[in-house]
Amino acid sequence: MRGYARGPAAELPLNARGKFDVAGAVGKGHLQVTRSFEVGQPYVGIVELRSGEIAEDVAVYLADSQQIPSIVALGVLANPTGIVAAGGTIAQVMPGAREDTISKLERRAAEMPPITEQIGAGASAEALAASLAGDVQLHHFREYAVRFSCRCTRQRVQTALLGLGRDELAKIASEQHSTEAVCEFCKKRYVLSRDEVTSLIGRLEARP
Repeated sequence: MRGYARGPAAELPLNARGKFDVAGAVGKGHLQVTRSFEVGQPYVGIVELRSGEIAEDVAVYLADSQQIPSIVALGVLANPTGIVAAGGTIAQVMPGAREDTISKLERRAAEMPPITEQIGAGASAEALAASLAGDVQLHHFREYAVRFSCRCTRQRVQTALLGLGRDELAKIASEQHSTEAVCEFCKKRYVLSRDEVTSLIGRLEARP
């Protein structure tokens, strides 16, 4: 998942709870999520912002657009010098989940200490998940390093172009000396020569 703020310098007074007024900074609008796959066109889901609070609106998106009931808990620890730490956890209902398990998670989400309080105390990602799970048993399967980067590659661009089909690629090769593709996430530009586009046509023709 990649994301960033276009206008990161927003300054607003604290809200009625004495917290940063995230909802006031976000304002009204829509949450648009684009999911890309190895092949085929990206899937775009759009929901209206309900509150402006990021965790609440992400939960609404997951429930409305993906039809997955989810609990989203996010927190940002800040002081006058800036952001000290940020983190969160998401719990999603798997097929066949029991109603009593879902009820336990809902109660635990309402009762557990605030995410920022846990982060401030040094909670790890595993500790945050355990805090939300309560007495529900957890199984750890995989870890991913988090960094601000994009997974786009030249090969992925070629795979996307293959989805255009032989006729469209032939038209591009005949009309243009080079073809430019721009990653919809990081905006990196890839330029493919006419010969490269022609080779893609050959790959399509070689398929059974």
